[in-house]
Amino acid sequence: MRSILTSKIRRDVGGTSVETLVLYSADASLDAQEFETILNGELERDIWPDEILVLLRHDASDPVEGQISTKRRLQGSLGRAHDRIAITFSTFGPDGQEVDSHPHRGSGCSLTYDELRRRMMTEVFVRRGGFVRSTPAYHFGNPSKRHTDRFMRLANALVRRAEISFFGFCCLPSIPKGTRTCYVDTPALLGLVGAVNDHRSASGWGRVDADCFGSYEGLKSYGTLSSRDAVVLISASSSGGLSRVVEERGIPADQVVHVTYLGQEPSSYPVVCNLAYDEKDNPHGEKPSAGDWREGHCPLCERQSVAINLAGDQFEIPTPLPIPLMIVQTDAPKGLDLLMGRLAGTGALSVGLGAGYGRPKPMFVRLDALMTSEAYLERLDYAVSRAVPASVVAIVQLDDSSAALVERVQAKLKSHVRVIQRIELDGLDPDETTDAVLVVAAVIESGRSLQDISRELRSAFPKAPQSYLVGFAKAGSVSRDQGLKNSLTKTAAVAAHEFVKVETMILPPDPGVTAWSRELEFWQRLQTGGAADRLPAEAVTRRVERLKNAAEPLSDDLFLRNADDLTLKLEHGFVFWPEGLPTKRPHAQADVFFTISSVLQNLRQSETTRVLRASSIQHTLLAAGNFGRFNDSIIQASLLRAALPAEINYAADRASSNEMGRIARRIIENAARPRGGAAAEILLALATERLKLCPEDCALVLKPLEGLSPMVACLMDACRTTLTA
Repeated sequence: MRSILTSKIRRDVGGTSVETLVLYSADASLDAQEFETILNGELERDIWPDEILVLLRHDASDPVEGQISTKRRLQGSLGRAHDRIAITFSTFGPDGQEVDSHPHRGSGCSLTYDELRRRMMTEVFVRRGGFVRSTPAYHFGNPSKRHTDRFMRLANALVRRAEISFFGFCCLPSIPKGTRTCYVDTPALLGLVGAVNDHRSASGWGRVDADCFGSYEGLKSYGTLSSRDAVVLISASSSGGLSRVVEERGIPADQVVHVTYLGQEPSSYPVVCNLAYDEKDNPHGEKPSAGDWREGHCPLCERQSVAINLAGDQFEIPTPLPIPLMIVQTDAPKGLDLLMGRLAGTGALSVGLGAGYGRPKPMFVRLDALMTSEAYLERLDYAVSRAVPASVVAIVQLDDSSAALVERVQAKLKSHVRVIQRIELDGLDPDETTDAVLVVAAVIESGRSLQDISRELRSAFPKAPQSYLVGFAKAGSVSRDQGLKNSLTKTAAVAAHEFVKVETMILPPDPGVTAWSRELEFWQRLQTGGAADRLPAEAVTRRVERLKNAAEPLSDDLFLRNADDLTLKLEHGFVFWPEGLPTKRPHAQADVFFTISSVLQNLRQSETTRVLRASSIQHTLLAAGNFGRFNDSIIQASLLRAALPAEINYAADRASSNEMGRIARRIIENAARPRGGAAAEILLALATERLKLCPEDCALVLKPLEGLSPMVACLMDACRTTLTA
C-alpha cells in the first residue's frame, strides 16, 4: 500500500526555472523502504530536480530529525541524491499550516503550501479523470438544469490512500478547530473527511462528524442543516449553484467550501483548489468551459447532440432511455436502390447457416450467379478496363472462388499473363520487375486478406505497381470501406496503387450467433422435450433438416411459414427498390433480407443523430411502428431476423412494448391471410427471446385464439411455456 504521493513542480524563481520534487507522506512516520524505492526511481528516471521537499504530518513523538538520525535506510537514500540538490523536510499541523521546516541540505525550499496544494491537487484531479468530457454525439445536463460539454467528478480523483490523505491536508485550512460537523454533497467526500480527521486527531484536535445530504435532489428532503460549528464541503462546482442553495438553507457563505472549482467567474465561496489553467501558477489546469448554457438555450442541443442528464449525488450517467426510430427512405446507403435493381433476382444473395472453414458466411454472395447477369458483366468489363494496366505481368488469385473472375480478366488481356495462387506468394523469390501485379478477389468482407497480400507483395514484387480488382465487397460502413482503400492504395511510389470494386454493399459483419442458429436450437429443444407430441411433426422435421444442412445457404426459404400454402411475398412499391422491380423479374427472400440488413447496418454506423445504437450512453430501438409502416409480411420477417436483439427489446419502453404488442396481435389474428404472413416469425422471435415485450403485452399477444394453423398454434403454446417458465 503506497503511502507517498510524488509530484514535480517547475516554477520561475527570480528569473530562474526551479524544479521541486515533492514527496508527500500520508503517515507522520516515513516508510523508509517505500521512500527509498520512490526516491531512487525518480532520480534514475528523469533529470535531477533542483530541490526535494518531503512533506508530512507533524508528530511531536517522532520528529523528523529523529527519524533521519535513527533510520540508516533514509540516510542512504538521501545520500544518493546529488550534492547540489537541496533537501527540505516540512511538517504541517491540524490547521494545514507549516509547523516546522528542517533543511537537511541546502538553504531550504521556497515552494509555499498554497502553491503545492493547487498544483498537486490539479495534477491528481486531471490524471485521475476528474474531468468527464462530452463527444460530438452527446453532452451533459447538470442537476442544476444547465447544459455543459464537460463536468467535474471529484470521486474519480479520490482513489489511492496517499492522494486522499493529500486532499485532506489541502482541506485543513478550510475546517476550523471548533468544527464539529461536516456536511458533504456526495459520499465520495466521506473518505476525504476521514483523512481530515486523521490529521486533526494526530495533534489532539477533535474529530469531525460527517454526513452526506446528497446534492440537489437529496437536499430537498434532508431536513435542517445546522450552521453551528459546521462546514459544508461541495465536491466540485463551476457556477456555485449548489452552494447558493445551501446558503439559502441557513449556512453562512464562509462555511460553504468548494473542494474544487472551475468557473468563468471567481467563486464567491471559499475554494480549496482552483482548477483553472495558469501558465505560471497552474500549468496542469484547464480553461473554464465555454459550454455552460441554460436548458432550452443550448447550442449543442440545436446541433442535435443528445443531452445526457446527470443523476444522483455523484453525477452518474443514468441508464439511457430507449429512443424509438422510424426507418425512412433516406436511411438507406447511397445507391442501394440501383444496386438492388442489378442484384435482385440474380440468385447471388443468400444466407449462410454454418460456422467453420469452407461453409457459407451469414451474408453469402455467389459470384458464379453474378457472372450470369448481363448487368454485372458489363460493370465487370468496365472495371477490368479501369483497373488492369496494359503492363500487368502477373495475376494473384485470392482463392478458388476467384477463378471465374481471373478467367474473365485473362480473356480481356491481349497477352498471356501468369496466374499465382495466394498460397504460392510466400515461396516466391523476389521479382525485381517494374511491371504491374493484379490481385483478383471474388468477394471480400473486412479486406484483411487483401491487406495480407499487400504485405506479401512487398517481398515478392518489391518494385511492381499493384492493382486490386474485387468482384463484390461487403463493407461494414462507408468509412471502413474508405479506410481499406486508403490502406491498399498507399505507397511511397510516385502514384498510388489501384483499387476497384465492381459492386459494394453495406452489410453487417458475421454476428456469430444468428437468428437461424437460435431457431435451430429452439426446434431441437422442443423435439427432445415434453412438447414433442404437440409439434406439427412433418413441417418441423423438414425445417430442422433444412437448418442443419449448413453447406447449402438459404435463398428462398429464409422465413418460417404459417402454413405450407402461405408464402411471404413482396408487393409492389418497396421503398428501397427501384419502381416496379418486384414485378419485372422473380426475386428471392434473401434479396429482401439483404436490403433490410443493409439499411439497418447503415443506421448503426451513421454519424448523424439518426443512429441505431445500444450503449451506456444511448439506446435506440426500431420503432414498433415500422412493423405497421412496412406491412408486407416478408419485410416484417426481414426486420425481425436482421435486427439485433437490443434493437427489438421493447421490455424497457412501456409505450413501444404496448404498440408492438397490438401490432403483433393483429398479425397473429390474420395468420390465415397474406397480411398476417409474419405471424410465425413474430412468435418465433418471442420464443427465442430476440423480440421482448413487457409481461402484460406478451400476455395480450399470446391470448388463446381459435382457428390457428398447426405451426402458429404450436409456436403460441411454446411461447407461453418459455416466457412464463
